[in-house]
Amino acid sequence: LIGMFETLVLLNLGIGLFNMLPAKPLDGGQMLETLVDHYTGGDERYIKAVNSFSLIVWLIIIGVIVFALVG
Repeated sequence: LIGMFETLVLLNLGIGLFNMLPAKPLDGGQMLETLVDHYTGGDERYIKAVNSFSLIVWLIIIGVIVFALVG
């Protein structure tokens, strides 16, 4: 029973940390967009920067997964 709870805690922690990554559809991406919007004074050009950063984060995630599967 304790082993099951340990596994459950690790899964919840992993999902929560993944959700905080600064990639756009995740909560971390929404937080990043809000912070950048706040510090740029509402200028609409920040959206392109946030989307580009999110794309880079997703490419890194995909690259790590592919590298782990191949290597």
